Formats: sequence, C-alpha cells, structure tokens
Amino acid sequence: MNAVIRAQSTPYGDALQAAAYSREGKLRHIAKCPISFNPGIMGRPAMIDARGTTYFAVYQYGKGERGVFRAPPEGRAGPWLMPQSEGGVLGDENAFALGPDGTIVALGRSGQMRVFGPDARVVFLSPACERHDSGQTVVPTAKLAPDIEAQIKEEVAKGRLMDAVRLYVRATNCSAGEALDAIKHMKRG
Repeated sequence: MNAVIRAQSTPYGDALQAAAYSREGKLRHIAKCPISFNPGIMGRPAMIDARGTTYFAVYQYGKGERGVFRAPPEGRAGPWLMPQSEGGVLGDENAFALGPDGTIVALGRSGQMRVFGPDARVVFLSPACERHDSGQTVVPTAKLAPDIEAQIKEEVAKGRLMDAVRLYVRATNCSAGEALDAIKHMKRG
C-alpha cells in the first residue's frame, strides 16, 4: 500500500474535511470530522497514518481544551483522545505529531510530552506532565548559585531574555518554558 503523503484539512459546512493522496498524487479518500463550526472552534492540519486513518486535532477557544478525533478510511470520525476535563487523558498540549503506525506525540509549552500508542493508551508521560497533572507548579524551585543568578538577572536587564533562559536551563536542567516561567517569578521576587 502506498503511504499517504499529504493531508489538507478545510472547514466544509459543519465538518472538518481532509483529502488523502497517494504518492502518485491520486485521491485516496476524503475524511470528514463532524464539528460544529463557530467562532470558538479551530481545526489544526489533519494528520494521516500509513493505513490511511485520518486524525483531526481540534482546539476550543475560551475553554482552552483540545481533542483528537480519528476517522478510519471508510468511516466517520469519532473522539479518540479527549481532554482530562471530559474524562480523557489529554492535557494542555497543543502540538501533535503522528507516526506511521498511529502513534501520537503531544507536546506542551513547558516541557510536557505525552506519547499515545495506536490504541490510544498512554505509553509515555514526561516529568513535566506528571507535575502538571498533579497540580504542582511547573516553575523550577532549584536554588541557583549566586553568580549564576546574577548572570541571569544581568542578561534580563540587557534585554537578552533568550540568553538568560539558556543560562537557567544549563544550571537547572529544566525545559525552556519552565526556565522562562522561573525567570518571570525571579523578576517579581
């Protein structure tokens, strides 16, 4: 079977629609995800695995919730990964990547990463996800050496925030998002 190489999702009436093409450029199928479009719903680009199953990542403004819907080549899309607020396992990650076997990697701003197998089971949670899910702060609480803290504050004062973030990451081994949050707290304190 030829692998799908392109998916294009567009709003069509009351559904997201994605066209799947073969390597030769022939249309294989069109998948539809029934979502009622209003100003609060946004569909991200569709993803298609090697079997032709289409995945739609959807974000609902205001609620800040995301979900992934799945449509087999010959079927209707249904909920696949739903947010924790609806009893699902998806956190507040907002970037998704799909493997050829249907494995989904979800990434968040503060170092969160969840990996879901083709059966939608969680196969990996990053430490940042575990902290986030337990309600703990994602701001690192590591005590910085006084000279490192002084260097970070100096970089911030000079307007070189990314250099300050790099210094903090090197000193604490945290993610860039966590370092940015910690530096914001450092400025307030």
